[in-house]
Amino acid sequence: AGIRDSIATGVVNPQSYNYLNLNYAIFRILVPELWRGLPGAPSMADPPTANSSSYFYRFYVQQAIMDPIGVPLADCVQPPGTPATLFYLFGTVDGGVDPGDWSLMCGGGGYYLSAIDLVRFMVAIRYQDEILSPANRQVMDQELVGWCCNSSLTGDHGEYHSHGGALGYSSGAGMSSAIMKFPIEVEAALIINSVGGNHSNARTVLRDAFDAAW
Repeated sequence: AGIRDSIATGVVNPQSYNYLNLNYAIFRILVPELWRGLPGAPSMADPPTANSSSYFYRFYVQQAIMDPIGVPLADCVQPPGTPATLFYLFGTVDGGVDPGDWSLMCGGGGYYLSAIDLVRFMVAIRYQDEILSPANRQVMDQELVGWCCNSSLTGDHGEYHSHGGALGYSSGAGMSSAIMKFPIEVEAALIINSVGGNHSNARTVLRDAFDAAW
């Protein structure tokens, strides 16, 4: 209902930049519907349901993106047979929060990925052509399409293109993450499964660590 209402409202101010995870949630609906019309597409529920849209969205992302870059088991639920990843409030003894099943919400967030998985993604969009063509890669960097906050971080060695993620709960527990690429063909990913402590956000942690390594 929230997605439907937002689409009905439309773009309020098309002249200003506004990053919304909602835009990615819309793809959870659009991608299966576009796929439906292509040769070789699987049989899908008609009309689509929330469950069927989510299933075929994740199926398509796995087949078109994750498998080619070497991430075989990406999903929006905890991997089976593995201990649950919990989020904490740093410095407390409270039990962690299990983020649970995001399969009906994933899009801009919600995928269970390791730092290694994130680096594989960064390597793919920087050096390989399975996801981005060289022309699209150039547009992405020059126009900052898809990079965090319509900007890049400036460090001691130039511009560092990056994106961050964060999730918080009413208990104070949460997480933060970042992916970043540096001018010398180095990529990094950081996932912190707590909030608080002596770091501000994962993007600045990566920038400062890179600058301090010289």
